[in-house]
Amino acid sequence: MQVQSAQNAVSREFRQITFEAEDFFKLLVAQLRYQDPMNPVEDREFIAQTAQFSQLSESRRSNELLEALLLKSHESPVSLADAARLIGKWVSADVYGSAVSGTVTGVKMTGATIGLVLDDQSIVFPYELVEIRQEV
Repeated sequence: MQVQSAQNAVSREFRQITFEAEDFFKLLVAQLRYQDPMNPVEDREFIAQTAQFSQLSESRRSNELLEALLLKSHESPVSLADAARLIGKWVSADVYGSAVSGTVTGVKMTGATIGLVLDDQSIVFPYELVEIRQEV
């Protein structure tokens, strides 16, 4: 499973980066406290450090979003685009043992779950489909 190995790699990398804003400010205060008064740190260095921390924070946020996206794509193996291609097609589904059929009129996404809206406003999920045909 490539998705699972990618998730594991992202999780490992994410756990290795445990530098928080609080840690950054502790280091900054320590640097200010112990600097040589005859040779203080220049403003440019503080600005550079702040910029680096901002980049680190943005990278972490990007990693979190990518990890969430990987999990979402794993939960729903059918993409939104795939589901949209079914609009206008007649489908039949097995919903808890009951046959449901109709023409797909739309796609509804709730969280990570993609549902197909049928002409009678019922919603079926792609994994429940048993037949797909052109509109009858």
